[in-house]
Amino acid sequence: MWSLLNSKTFKALSTTPRLWRRTVTTQSLIYRKFGQPSNELQIIEEDVPNPIGKQVLIKILRAPVNRMDLDIIQGSVFIVPYLGHNFFEISLLGTHPFKPKILPAIGGGEFVGEVVKVGELVVDLNEGDLVIPLRMHLGSWTKYKLAEKEEVYKIPEYSDLKEAATIGANTCAAYRLLKGFVNLRPGDSIIQNGANGFVGQTIHKLCKLWGIKSLGVIRDRPDAGVLKLAMERLGATVVLTDKEIDTTDVYKANCLQKPKLALNCTGGEMAESIARHLDKCGIMVTYAGVSGKPFKISALSSLILNEQRFTGFWITKWVEENLGSPHHVRMMNELIRLLQANKLKTPPLEIIPFDDFKEAFATCDSTSKRFMLDMTADEDVKWIGEGLCPLVPLGPCSNFGGKKEVKKSGKK
Repeated sequence: MWSLLNSKTFKALSTTPRLWRRTVTTQSLIYRKFGQPSNELQIIEEDVPNPIGKQVLIKILRAPVNRMDLDIIQGSVFIVPYLGHNFFEISLLGTHPFKPKILPAIGGGEFVGEVVKVGELVVDLNEGDLVIPLRMHLGSWTKYKLAEKEEVYKIPEYSDLKEAATIGANTCAAYRLLKGFVNLRPGDSIIQNGANGFVGQTIHKLCKLWGIKSLGVIRDRPDAGVLKLAMERLGATVVLTDKEIDTTDVYKANCLQKPKLALNCTGGEMAESIARHLDKCGIMVTYAGVSGKPFKISALSSLILNEQRFTGFWITKWVEENLGSPHHVRMMNELIRLLQANKLKTPPLEIIPFDDFKEAFATCDSTSKRFMLDMTADEDVKWIGEGLCPLVPLGPCSNFGGKKEVKKSGKK
């Protein structure tokens, strides 16, 4: 395959001379204190040393912006963020009433990148390989990064960049929510609120693939009908608004069995609504609290008479505790297979050039619009067909499955 390092025209690239020095210069999006991302994020240049031992140097190609990334910058999630290229620590501080003080930090948690150099002890990764992170919150909003081999996962070379870049957090969370609490079989039902969110949409898709029926709950809104149709096209069996859920007759009409699993990301009244629909001995899992409101459950009805269980889940904690385990590897392998078969498409998001981050984050602060940073937008090489072809030099592209032409950056 063509890659940044094995191309015969490598010397023509602007970044080329740097890769043969002791360090490479990268641009990173950092924050020095907690606050609104649009106010706190700034671009800095820093040197990244060449990899040694089991380290790999990665050229970041795409990096999404997730809700968790923004929460960390705002200081509402207690994670010690990625500190730089010579030090990594993640601390799961739970609900401790303090915030991490180790700043500045590089933002971002997910990416897809190309290995451009490996340490002398790395034997199963090569220059040109595509990788995604196994660990979360490594600091992905940067053009080059140094990582340990065990922290990244090799993916097939023809992977779509946008899809690959979003597997690590939300897609893995959806997978674990469906696999980790109830032994769901084809024909079983689940119920979830926040059904139109990233995780919610992925849950609907996975349910359809696995023969599980899903009931989604969304907030009532003027365009609820349009949103319902969109969710049903993704795989939802039934979608109801929060005003319709308490009067539904889908169970009486034999459309659905009572759900064995309820998935809550909102809290408040919507959490209470889906809890009332749980089957006897069912489990409700809370993985987020978007509304910031608590919810009540009936000790007599839910806990005593129906023997229901209520628990929580955090994908970051699960990954740290299961890094490289058979469960972790099996999940990644299965998700990659679905991605390769084009059965797991990411929800719509806008690709934004890395240098245009200020405008993008200003939009993100005020809306629910999702976007992804493109670290290669200003370079003389482009990925073809949005990730279906590896990096190629300017000129005709070999038949990798992407488009035939190369989009030039405008540089001369």
